Amino acid sequence: MVRKPRKFSQDLIEEVVAKDLCTGCGACVISCPANALNLEGGKVVLTHEHCLGDRCGICYEQCPQLVSDEALMRILFGDEMTRSDVGFYRGAYSVRSTSPDISKVCQDGGAVTGILANLLEIGFIDAAIVTGTGDLPWLPEPRIAKSRADLLNSAGSKYSLAPLLLVLKDAEEKGYRQLAVVGTPCQIKAIRRMQTSPLKNKKIVDPVKLCVGLFCLRAFEYQPFAGELRKSLNIELADVDKLSFNGKLVVHCKDGSSHELEAKRLRKLAYPHCWACRDFTSSLADISVGGVGSPHGYSTVLIRTQAGAEAFSEAIKGGELETKPLSEVKPGMDVVEKLARKKRTIAYARISREGWRS
Repeated sequence: MVRKPRKFSQDLIEEVVAKDLCTGCGACVISCPANALNLEGGKVVLTHEHCLGDRCGICYEQCPQLVSDEALMRILFGDEMTRSDVGFYRGAYSVRSTSPDISKVCQDGGAVTGILANLLEIGFIDAAIVTGTGDLPWLPEPRIAKSRADLLNSAGSKYSLAPLLLVLKDAEEKGYRQLAVVGTPCQIKAIRRMQTSPLKNKKIVDPVKLCVGLFCLRAFEYQPFAGELRKSLNIELADVDKLSFNGKLVVHCKDGSSHELEAKRLRKLAYPHCWACRDFTSSLADISVGGVGSPHGYSTVLIRTQAGAEAFSEAIKGGELETKPLSEVKPGMDVVEKLARKKRTIAYARISREGWRS
């Protein structure tokens, strides 16, 4: 039997980057043994003089855009795999943090911060990879959270993306061995791709013990997003205290005022790769969290795996969370499923029109 030639970096560039499907996650960058890949402007670029070419192919085997969600679901969930719009889950809850320090800075109910704070305290994890804010206002920056204070400083949603996985290499070099990672659906998919790749770097991905996925319709490129706020609302990002969605973008300013921006005005600002994403609820995570489905001030939490169930149970035992079954609150799972179907429908139409791989 003739062995199929392995694809490598040039194929990655042609099949993903050139087609505007690169999510800028950083999986290929941290996996390259020759340090031949970098991120520029949120996209992967190749340094030819260092690349090992067809002698390698590791980068291609890490890219989340080159494997289907369904293939990863089969590995992760096996016989439990479901084709429902929100993916497989063991339990669905409406949750809020019981801690005043978290409630003060959190998005929705503060479930993510509450869970991670408890897991750090009891030693379930020794660090968490999260997204904080960089030098510019609301510019996302991946970081290692080692304490409750670190988590509080990184709380709240940012609606642009950061190269989250780059920090995994830093965490490995610093000796962290029990990590949680918090990310959007595309970032969580990248982790799962790395964990299941036949060419995976075990030192980098084996420390990841928990994936916490965020609900996400789409993310927005930073500079165009800042420009739209300035143009439509006469607001600078430096004056923004909090951002949230309730069907519209709600901009809470530091002076106490709130302003709304129609979602349709943001569509043109989305990253190109967002239109190929079919996953609203981070269906490959251990725990998925979002504001949709729960009352104001609460988070919707979907427990998907045994690791997720254990982490959630520990946070409840630690007194960090107030929980109710999602079936007992309004609007409940129906609206989550509705948005998940909408995202899938839009993505399949765009994939077909653009000729992207699905």
